Amino acid sequence: GIVNVQTIDSEFKNYSLQIFNVHGQSLDYFEKLHDAEYETYNLGNYESGVYFFQFTNGETTFLQKVVIVKE
Repeated sequence: GIVNVQTIDSEFKNYSLQIFNVHGQSLDYFEKLHDAEYETYNLGNYESGVYFFQFTNGETTFLQKVVIVKE
């Protein structure tokens, strides 16, 4: 599936995104280095489950839990 990320805070216009599974293993790494408000990630190869998206910009880190459900 496709995941769209919208950056509202101007501090997060450029960031890195690291995706972890529930065991803490890093699965993917992306860098967003342009000034777009939206970024699209294709996670169609991921199985159903719980993942953690870690967004980092300089000294600021934000962690978001994401649940993928495939039918």
